[in-house]
Amino acid sequence: MAKVKKRRLRWEPSTSSNIIGYKLYWAEEGGVNYDSPCAMIGNVAEVVLPEQVPSFPIVKGSIELGITAINEIGNESDMATFSTPFQFSVPDAPTRLGLEALKEYHICLGSSTDGENGDSANDTTRSDLEADPDNPPSSVPSAREVRRDSRFIAYDNGTVIDTQTNLMWAAKDNGDNINWQDAKNYCENYRGGGYTDWRMPTQDELERLYDRSVKSNTGYHLTTLMTLTACSSWASETHGSEAAIFDFYFGERYWPPQSNNVSNRALPVRSVK
Repeated sequence: MAKVKKRRLRWEPSTSSNIIGYKLYWAEEGGVNYDSPCAMIGNVAEVVLPEQVPSFPIVKGSIELGITAINEIGNESDMATFSTPFQFSVPDAPTRLGLEALKEYHICLGSSTDGENGDSANDTTRSDLEADPDNPPSSVPSAREVRRDSRFIAYDNGTVIDTQTNLMWAAKDNGDNINWQDAKNYCENYRGGGYTDWRMPTQDELERLYDRSVKSNTGYHLTTLMTLTACSSWASETHGSEAAIFDFYFGERYWPPQSNNVSNRALPVRSVK
């Protein structure tokens, strides 16, 4: 597996209020247009290539890019284009590897071969972590079940339990634009159901909620027992000035600036004990 240096593509967002995402087009020989190869990239103002667009070509040389805005009924804006050189080629790999036995010995201090330090005792299969949908976790004090939706159970205290992951979610996000730090504070100070151990979810945890086959009452692809007021929810992972989000409309992961608050929400989660 080779490695190439990433490139970040940024643009000024559309000023229209009903934008749900953007589409990236490209043409290796120039002349990018609406028939060129493309990928949906969510409601963001930047994308990292080629990491966040798996279908983007690994090329060496000039490539022309185009960006369009998509509104809620699927119409596209005019295309903003520009050409840039890409150096996504990789050098040839070394060949003819060989291993030679030497006469000298390497002394290993404190080594053990009896398996006492193995981690087989700590191995946990996913089936050990998943709950029985017919016997949901008992740690929902003073709460009454109000609805079920496949593996999810909603309670009258504003919480929803995912019986596959043993995670309890807030039934609603924070309801307004919010940056990453404020979203983290919101999650950690959330007191839904009387619990005090709420936190910001990871990107993996958010992605496990995504289900393309269903659509919530606000048009996003997750259980109808939960309400999202925008397409993206913040996740706990950060990288420099960027932070992770998950887009519940396109089912994609993105890394916008932590200061970005447009169409991003806070969705608290906690582990059920």
